[in-house]
Amino acid sequence: ASIFVKGKNLLSSYELDFSTQIPLQTEDIFPQSFLGKLSGKDIFYLELAVGENLLPRLNIFSDLKNIQFDSNFSFLSKKKSSTLPTQIVLSNFSKPALFLSNELMELNLYSLRSLEGHLVIGGELPPKFSYLKQAPGLNIYLALDLLTSKMIDSWPSPQASIPRQPIQNFIVDIQNLEILGNQYNEVTGIFSIGESSVKGQIESSKLNVKLNQDNSGFLKLEFNNTHVQDAHFLSAHTTSGNMPKLNARIIAENSSLGELKIKSLDMYLLKNKNITTFNNINLSSNFLSISPLSDQSNAYFSIDDRLKLFKLKGKYLMKDSSRIPVIQNLANFSYFNGDINLQWKDLQKLQDIEGNLNFILKDLLVENKTSSSIAFNLLGVLNLKNILGKVANLDLTMSEFTSTQLSRVEGDLIFSKSKARLASPIFIETNAAKMKWIGSINKNNKGELSELDLNLDLRVRIGENIPWYSALLGGLPAIAGSAIISEIFETNIDSLSNYQYEVSGFLAEPKIHRIN
Repeated sequence: ASIFVKGKNLLSSYELDFSTQIPLQTEDIFPQSFLGKLSGKDIFYLELAVGENLLPRLNIFSDLKNIQFDSNFSFLSKKKSSTLPTQIVLSNFSKPALFLSNELMELNLYSLRSLEGHLVIGGELPPKFSYLKQAPGLNIYLALDLLTSKMIDSWPSPQASIPRQPIQNFIVDIQNLEILGNQYNEVTGIFSIGESSVKGQIESSKLNVKLNQDNSGFLKLEFNNTHVQDAHFLSAHTTSGNMPKLNARIIAENSSLGELKIKSLDMYLLKNKNITTFNNINLSSNFLSISPLSDQSNAYFSIDDRLKLFKLKGKYLMKDSSRIPVIQNLANFSYFNGDINLQWKDLQKLQDIEGNLNFILKDLLVENKTSSSIAFNLLGVLNLKNILGKVANLDLTMSEFTSTQLSRVEGDLIFSKSKARLASPIFIETNAAKMKWIGSINKNNKGELSELDLNLDLRVRIGENIPWYSALLGGLPAIAGSAIISEIFETNIDSLSNYQYEVSGFLAEPKIHRIN
């Protein structure tokens, strides 16, 4: 390299400047970091200043015209075709310090050996965060106009070969945050990072979160006055395989998730390779409440991916399923109150279901889209419309039969390995009748509910439901409808009220025999 020397007062208080320009291959000089990787070759202008009683100072300048910067953060990435005038100052060579400045960032490292200093990206450091300049370790301030889920998803995972940077404090100001279909404005995140721990808080008008992760990896999340308007993202993350490994406690107060207004929530979430467990659940909200069955037990829900096994335990109170996230995609009812202690493998097939269920259910509506499932067949057996349809060979494709409706169901069931036993009678009400079921349902060799051994006590509300029978029988006149119903039950419609039946056969093809 050609070096130009300029000096004065060489015999007394001397000052010397050495200047040159050098082409540098950046990847050979600058290591890859958490911010990204430099590549390419360009001209760097260097000026070394040496003076008596002064620390040497090296000034470096380049417009980085032929340099590319590939970063996990899209707002820092730079193509070779663009220019980015950059000033670099290196001082105190015995304990090197570095200053770098361009329109994207300002980096001030007081020690290159221990990487102590601060990095400001996207704007000036606000006065309220000026303490970052004196804080030990590496401290980062990031200002963004916009941050979206798509941008975050595009960030590749850091490579394991990159050494961990000794970041002590990380602060981010985001003007507009769009995450999982929700928007928040003027969001500030403040995080303090230890060797193996993280403390932080996220603040905005509708997003207030405190987090604390200790040295063991246990994470505590506290939400207060946090409102998530769009909760549809939960439907895409209901399977445990979509969740990362996690050991956390989640607390929420005065918050909301869609239409669910959460008064209080406290639960533990554990996710490892095969099992996801929501444990010690205590939830109080407008549409969903969950609590333990007793002081000596916990309310929980778990999924074992390896065994394909689900477990559910606790007191569950639900009102208007259409307004409860996740539940709204699984069932349609107005009210459920139950004590549950169950495990199963396939709910539609009612396979390997074991445990106890004591419940009251109101206004259940099941569309016939799942009519091939064992669960739906069971509902069909328990529903008067389907019984009448099978006995009278009615056309079940009529619009009146496009769904199964039960206005009220109350029962206590015990599921063993061999059968489901009605510990007490199941009472079912529709707009046409009241039913009382006793007996049991045996399982087949696949562990599925199959063979019926039930007794039905049926009371039909004749006086109230002549229009319903007319609709049931395809719009027949009331007199003709009465004749058919009389034939079905072998009696005159005027005296029809209470009758008993034996229900045997299989769920898909029940056999109904009148015994009284």
